[in-house]
Amino acid sequence: MTLFYRPLCVLGACVILTGSAGAAVSVDIDGVSDTELQNVRAYLSISKVAKRSRKEATGLSDFAISRMHDKAEEEIREALMPFGYYSPTITGSLTQKGDDWEARYVIKRGLATTITQVDINTDETTAENKYVIALLSRSKVKAGLVLNHQQYTQLKQELLRTVVAAGYLDAGYERAEIRVEPDKRQASVHLDLKSGPLFVFGPITLEQEALDQSFADRYVTLKRGEPFSSDRLVAMQFALSDSGYYQNVSVVAPREGAVNLEIPVNVKAQSRKSQRYVARVGAGTDTGPRLRLGSEFRRLSGRGTKFRSDLQ
Repeated sequence: MTLFYRPLCVLGACVILTGSAGAAVSVDIDGVSDTELQNVRAYLSISKVAKRSRKEATGLSDFAISRMHDKAEEEIREALMPFGYYSPTITGSLTQKGDDWEARYVIKRGLATTITQVDINTDETTAENKYVIALLSRSKVKAGLVLNHQQYTQLKQELLRTVVAAGYLDAGYERAEIRVEPDKRQASVHLDLKSGPLFVFGPITLEQEALDQSFADRYVTLKRGEPFSSDRLVAMQFALSDSGYYQNVSVVAPREGAVNLEIPVNVKAQSRKSQRYVARVGAGTDTGPRLRLGSEFRRLSGRGTKFRSDLQ
């Protein structure tokens, strides 16, 4: 086995660490699968080293590999916590064969932590929101089910996003936590969301030159005083873009511009060219050579009259 030597100096004292040149590390994990196995591998320091090629592993000391193995049990425990397993039994071994290392970990997850209490509070106005009600009804964060941190995080984010989308732009959590009792394998979930004031659409302006203003305003589906909704802003932007009259549409509705909870909306739509011509040459096995000519007149009048002609 080829060895290298590297001095390590700490507080003036130097020691010599030996390591294998181009050692390969393999990691075998039993007892978990699918997403749990992926998370364990993501947490394990020694598993990351195992992905290196022999060339990349050159210079890795035996001491460093041993240290990573010593940390493996703690890392595996942390990796299993998001899935509700707080008391696993882990048996690990590390053996050296020539220049290479083999690490093996056998995991017994034990019993999962169960949710015993779910306490979710929102203001009265948002508690009656149909989207909030639907979100909470389909949530997998419920008493009696296994605790899953990812599902909790997803619920927390979606609940806040739903309330903000309803016009409560200052919404935020006063309390958001999971309390776990590992010895009892029990957990409680607490979410206290304060909605804050309801913001509404303020004055709405559409700046464009392609069409008569009265006709173009038909694409503005928002009304002053309606609850502010970012989804409706995006829908209006798409409607203007898909109309074919505009090539760039920008919508600005700044939260900091609100006056008495009214947020002004400014839409700028850049006109497309009024005429478009197409000429294409091609060939097909059945038809032979082909020529296509086309023209499109997008604005024959201020009310959006179009004309298109194709010749093939």
